[in-house]
Amino acid sequence: MSGILQMTPAQKAHVARLNAEIANLPPDVRAQIQENYDAGQVAVLPLPYWSAVRFQGAVAAGPPPTVTIDTTTRKAFSYAQGQPMTGAGFLAAYGNATEAETNLLRAQETRDNADVWIWGISCYLTQDSEPALARKVWRETSVSIALNGTQSIPLGRLEMFPAGGGLYGAGVSGIKTPSFDNAGGGTDNGAGAILPFMNNGNPMSASFFRLQQPFKWSAVGQGGSDSSLNIGFTPQRQIVETCGIIRAAGAGIAAFTPPTTAGQFGTFVDIIVRLWCVSVAKRSSNV
Repeated sequence: MSGILQMTPAQKAHVARLNAEIANLPPDVRAQIQENYDAGQVAVLPLPYWSAVRFQGAVAAGPPPTVTIDTTTRKAFSYAQGQPMTGAGFLAAYGNATEAETNLLRAQETRDNADVWIWGISCYLTQDSEPALARKVWRETSVSIALNGTQSIPLGRLEMFPAGGGLYGAGVSGIKTPSFDNAGGGTDNGAGAILPFMNNGNPMSASFFRLQQPFKWSAVGQGGSDSSLNIGFTPQRQIVETCGIIRAAGAGIAAFTPPTTAGQFGTFVDIIVRLWCVSVAKRSSNV
């Protein structure tokens, strides 16, 4: 007699509900969940996970001034909300993490002590990042994943991880100085300053790095060792970018002042790492 015929009516009802919850998942992820949890009382939740990393440059006055990014590994998911983000490359002065940086409640651990099955990764370039640094960060940086705190698995180059979201195109600013041939936006009824937006990849929902097989980020204390996640970003060479020198305003000449301190606009590249995943947790007795 087959396994399904040996189930109780309650177990059959649960399996039917589980199959409905995972119907829209990739086939390999669906198969892993069915194999690992069978008729167990679990709830499946398509909950995304995210974490920010920063490639912070050190500023040298020169002349000419330079911004230098070192080869330290920046680790996404190495901190939780309310914790410092220095392990992810942020300066201590930036402050502690909020939900804008991560949705982890414990560093490197899943929410609600659930198992998380990961089948894709996106790396979203924030629009306040410095483009001149970003192009070199994308060229020089390798990406790896570790699920047990020690063993690191190389995944590829940063340029292989597009993002399915973010700002796209250009916007009109009402506060930045427009070119000489344009009036200001808003009250001056002009085009204003045009601010193009930079993206890595086409910002469509299906734009992400697909893992060849899903990774299981295990709940703590469930008999597995893969319960401590971080994704590492390591520049393989030191990145040095030369800044323009300071320029005073004059007739027909706009002033220019390069950054002088680490943390200022123009000295960093920020990446929001998103996991394409599903959370599988023991079903609550209350729902």
